Amino acid sequence: MSTLTSTLPWKKQSGFTLIELMIVVAIIGILAAIAVPQYNTYITKSKAAEGLSLANGAKLAVAEYHSMNGEMPVNNEQAGWSSVTGSSVGSINIGVAGVVTVIYSDDAGAELRGKSLELTPVVDGAINWSCKATGISKYVKGCTE
Repeated sequence: MSTLTSTLPWKKQSGFTLIELMIVVAIIGILAAIAVPQYNTYITKSKAAEGLSLANGAKLAVAEYHSMNGEMPVNNEQAGWSSVTGSSVGSINIGVAGVVTVIYSDDAGAELRGKSLELTPVVDGAINWSCKATGISKYVKGCTE
């Protein structure tokens, strides 16, 4: 036999309690607090990697010049290279002793803005490259400060 209170619709419990909803919101907040900085670091690393990728053409020009002439070029013109830009890269130039310098543009973000990356050729029979990333080495794998 059913009583009046057991058949009333507002007496049945359904849905989530306030504390359950607050716990879910807190968990989402904690995950967001961890994920957002990691995502920003990922974006900065991808912008820094663009500089390394675009520098491959200049590295090839330096290696080709060295192969043909037995010495390193001292500028873009001597190496037959014209500077390129990218969405995060302001310029890539070849300097004295074949050093390839990547300069990041203002669009690269606060961490990379105006910073540079230097790729120095080291001749040991073959040309190997050493990388120096002043102030941004944590974003460029394999580069030193």
